[in-house]
Amino acid sequence: MATSIERKAQNEAIFRDANEEIELVRDQLTEVDGKTPFFCECDDPTCREIVRLDIDEYEAVRAHPATFVIAPGHPHEVAEVVLQHETYLVVEKRGAAREVALETDPRSGDG
Repeated sequence: MATSIERKAQNEAIFRDANEEIELVRDQLTEVDGKTPFFCECDDPTCREIVRLDIDEYEAVRAHPATFVIAPGHPHEVAEVVLQHETYLVVEKRGAAREVALETDPRSGDG
């Protein structure tokens, strides 16, 4: 049976996967200027907040499978804020949530 932390981490991984799809679509568009809307990857399963990032900013978050982008003020119980921007935070998962993040990383080839 999954713990509350693991369930929250699985939720975050779902939003990360959705954001990966958003980025793929964005890459295929040739006439898009400005920031791209991505889903907040906080641990609230009801969150539908949108955060806007440049593709380079998004890639910086995705550079490590344990980092996630969240809206300011959103829950991140098992994560440490590693970067703070005006419109979003980058958090790094710890403990069991980190393990789930690493196991479900869509870029690792295993997730």
